[in-house]
Amino acid sequence: MKNTFLDKLKTIRQHDLRHTYMEMFYTFELDTFYSPSMVHLIMTGKRDSRNSEFMNFLSRCVTVYNNNTKDYSHISEEQMNSALKGLEDERGIYITTELLARQISYTTTGIASALRGKGIFVPDVWDTLNLGLIPHSNNSDSIFENIHAYN
Repeated sequence: MKNTFLDKLKTIRQHDLRHTYMEMFYTFELDTFYSPSMVHLIMTGKRDSRNSEFMNFLSRCVTVYNNNTKDYSHISEEQMNSALKGLEDERGIYITTELLARQISYTTTGIASALRGKGIFVPDVWDTLNLGLIPHSNNSDSIFENIHAYN
């Protein structure tokens, strides 16, 4: 069986569930060449592009996509809890699913699933915890502190 571009994209998606066909389609503005359905047929090998430059471009797009995708498939519930505990200790606050949901604009059920190492939100929650994107409890730049200082 021939390995198609879509097979390569599925392999990339195993590392990061956020990477979908349509996300790649709009990231590389493939709509300037063909419609989404036509590009999908080309990527599955069911249709020939008749344009070798486009095929080379598509190959480079998949390569760039692959090279710039971090692998989140290994993240377990224990690793997620360890990262959460480390950030709680560093910031001096108890981080709830509601706080995480507000911070990264997702539902609390999606965050709870991500904290178990499952679901599409795992990369975002993992990056939020490991990059320290939760504000300190005594943040002097918070809106409450600014309003309080104004009064």
